[in-house]
Amino acid sequence: MPINVTDQAKHLSCILLTGANSNQKANQAHLIVVLDDIVFSANVAESAKSQDLSGILGGAGTYAVLGARLFAAEDTKRVGWVVHTGSDFSTKVREEVDSWNIYTRYISTPERLTTRAKNTYKGELRGFEFLNPKKQVTHDMLDDSLLKARVFHVISNPKRLINLVHGILERIAKGGRDYPHEPDFVWEPMEHSCSPENLPLFLDAMSLAHTFSPNEDEFAKLFGASLSAGEELSADFLREKCELLLQGRAFKVVAVRLGARGVFVAETADKDTASPLICRHFPSYPQAASGYVEGKSRRIQDGIHIPKVVDVTGGGNTFLGAYCMSLVNQPQISNCTIPQSASIAGSVAASFAIEQIGMPKLTMDKEGNEHCEFTYDSKLQHLRYSVAKDSANIDFKGNEESVIGRLETYVQGIGLILRGFAKA
Repeated sequence: MPINVTDQAKHLSCILLTGANSNQKANQAHLIVVLDDIVFSANVAESAKSQDLSGILGGAGTYAVLGARLFAAEDTKRVGWVVHTGSDFSTKVREEVDSWNIYTRYISTPERLTTRAKNTYKGELRGFEFLNPKKQVTHDMLDDSLLKARVFHVISNPKRLINLVHGILERIAKGGRDYPHEPDFVWEPMEHSCSPENLPLFLDAMSLAHTFSPNEDEFAKLFGASLSAGEELSADFLREKCELLLQGRAFKVVAVRLGARGVFVAETADKDTASPLICRHFPSYPQAASGYVEGKSRRIQDGIHIPKVVDVTGGGNTFLGAYCMSLVNQPQISNCTIPQSASIAGSVAASFAIEQIGMPKLTMDKEGNEHCEFTYDSKLQHLRYSVAKDSANIDFKGNEESVIGRLETYVQGIGLILRGFAKA
């Protein structure tokens, strides 16, 4: 049965907003969808030459939607976003977005071109630049369905987060009974705003967010540290600074994304707990699938596909999209809190994003099962991973290439048990 707008409003779980860029005013946000032009230089692998790509879907918000979509199970309309379409927004791209079967609010802006960026690859180096102006996104662009989301993912500086959260909550308050709950906000900071001078403002913004999730470099810069190539933050530094951020704050989370090393998750503990913080490091999916636990390598699980890193672009955004959705769907993993389980789901989602350039193609087989197909690496050309429709009842044995199968592989790799999903 088709889902109408009213039904969508009841089921929407996650909306993803993109925040201000370094060359914008503090109260602005750039477009959630970016069309990417990808250019490969002559020193890229032979298989990649002459495969320059133009106008493919990209952008931080798009990758976050990918992560949320992977863990939406059968409730794909619970993922929502705003898409500004410029005069050059093609039918092909729109059909690709529509194929994801999520809740999309298109806003037509025919007086401008769709935001476009150029990605240039030279070996392992990636160059990036925007080719035209970005479009502002504000809370008043959200319709009633989007306002009823359970979780918002926001990429912004702290001042914009404060303004955006207040604007959304004010609109919800005016709606009364039509909005039965206040949403949670998962905040990904803009790198340029991460500095010791802005720390007081960051603390103010964190009081409004459920989860604060910088990457390792952003976290270091917030405290005046800088990392040289290959340098890592110590566990003691991460714990000490997370304790500073979370001190006196109830039910808050800091999830520092560590790239290939996974994620460090710190959350405030119950009053009766001896330590004020619960801190835990979770490895990346390739590490977990290889049996990497607490810094020690265990036996590689037989027959497990270890992802080949093709492009790390969007890995962190994909992580946070799946994290947001998993705060709602709540994977039940032994000895894990909800934020910890959501972090594991985020790591699994990121492992798919880094195996290709651009978005996977969503297809459906004769039995009605969804699959995502890789489109870039010739060695992965025929690799498909299925998107489970009912993750609460799926048989966890077997197909490692499914999203849930890969989640099970991760959980087993670190010695835990996946029991299903709670779906709060």
